[in-house]
Amino acid sequence: MDLKIGHIEIFVKDPNVSKSFYIDILGFELIEIQSDVYIWLRSQDITILLRPGNPTGMAVNYQSAEKG
Repeated sequence: MDLKIGHIEIFVKDPNVSKSFYIDILGFELIEIQSDVYIWLRSQDITILLRPGNPTGMAVNYQSAEKG
């Protein structure tokens, strides 16, 4: 059985600002900007999703990590 990671979600304060770092510095390719908020990027076999997140520290669970 081959296991494969679908994507990695990274919570950031502002996905549109963070997008430049991932594209210009790390060399990721822009796949899609979803709803003007969610940034999908790819580098080789790695797909990441930059999404708004709670910048105040560790989240207790996935739902509390989302920016409200």
